[in-house]
Amino acid sequence: MRSIRILIPTHVSPDTKSVITLFFENLLPVMKQHVNVHLIWFVYKPEQIQKIKKIPNDVTITDIHDYDNAVELLKKEKPDIIFASATRSFIDYALSSAAKSMKIPTFSMFWSDWYYTTTSSKIQYVKLNISRFFQNSIPTDINQDQKQQMRRGRFFITKYLFLVRTQMALKMNLLQIISNFFLLLKHNFFDAAIDSRFANTLHFLEDKKLKNSLIESGFDKSTLIVTGNPIFDESLQNSLKQKNSFQDNKKIRILLAPSTLYEHGFWNKEQRDFSVTEIVKRIHKINDKMSIIVKIHPSTSILYEYKSIIDKIDSSIPVYQEGDIQEFFENIDLVISFESSTAEMYAIIAKKPIIICNFFHSKPDVLVKIGLAIECIDPSNLLKSIEKANHILEYDKKRSDFIDEYFYKPDGRASERISDALLKLLTKNIL
Repeated sequence: MRSIRILIPTHVSPDTKSVITLFFENLLPVMKQHVNVHLIWFVYKPEQIQKIKKIPNDVTITDIHDYDNAVELLKKEKPDIIFASATRSFIDYALSSAAKSMKIPTFSMFWSDWYYTTTSSKIQYVKLNISRFFQNSIPTDINQDQKQQMRRGRFFITKYLFLVRTQMALKMNLLQIISNFFLLLKHNFFDAAIDSRFANTLHFLEDKKLKNSLIESGFDKSTLIVTGNPIFDESLQNSLKQKNSFQDNKKIRILLAPSTLYEHGFWNKEQRDFSVTEIVKRIHKINDKMSIIVKIHPSTSILYEYKSIIDKIDSSIPVYQEGDIQEFFENIDLVISFESSTAEMYAIIAKKPIIICNFFHSKPDVLVKIGLAIECIDPSNLLKSIEKANHILEYDKKRSDFIDEYFYKPDGRASERISDALLKLLTKNIL
């Protein structure tokens, strides 16, 4: 059977759950029905990655600290194709630039527009991006010992220098490097607009609407393929068997899945702590009627921080970090979060009511606007919001319309569509 090598940049260890690892967990079993696949994980973190036990024979884990630039990396690892986001990310841009020069195909995934809807104003957005540069930690830090002055800004510069060294290795002229610097500065601090200068060989899209917006932004229509998102394949396939388990006169099981607004600099620590405390405290007060478990982000949240908040209320309340969040939906009735995220997408697929806690009066969340979630703006009204959550008017129709609009096809076969396109591209490349 033919073999291919796929190189994937990641800002977390590949044994940690993230959108990228979930993407490949779903895609690989389908691809391996047709070809042997060897994954090359290129990890970029501030420190050298710790050794991972039990690495499969068809996996290589390599580290940014071992390479001067992306050209050196690609020459050594010799990938047949590279997964690189078509965005302002310095590492992805370095890889895609080197790949184009070396005639190695690249591909990426574009998530639905609604993920990028921000509740911040333009001015707030700029202020937050600038303030994040001076933060003493990065979202993937797992303990306080890693904190250092301006850690996030230092890592930002480290990644940019990797890109510059790549551009120099590609013999890019100085004026072009300077021009790219201002382009990246604009997109990283002042707007996150889609820019076709970061385009790849193929782009897989989560929904149909993305195609028009990308074409308007200058992307070549022939490189855009609407497939749906592989990370939701299994959930979509199982959703036909699922029923809403929220019933009257039954103890309600609640999953608190905090959005990473604090970890990404949109909230301060006081806002995060207040929100988690208020939610857990009010549900705990009526623990004869409701129970709560907490599932935090597997790579960008710090477990001991959440444990320290919740243990003050009740140390027996479970707080989980490891594992895929969709594993929790079978045994819960309702989800509470702060803003739309992947957790809410899983909740919609699993037919679980959603409450978005907007305690600081940001703009209404997307799911609230379309009537798929209940908004709670005052902690004292949380219990009333929970009662309302199972009685959203025309919920089934709104859910069906949402899935049709943002999942392309509710058949759970996105992995097959992506696999077919990649194999076709690689076969064409060889010929």
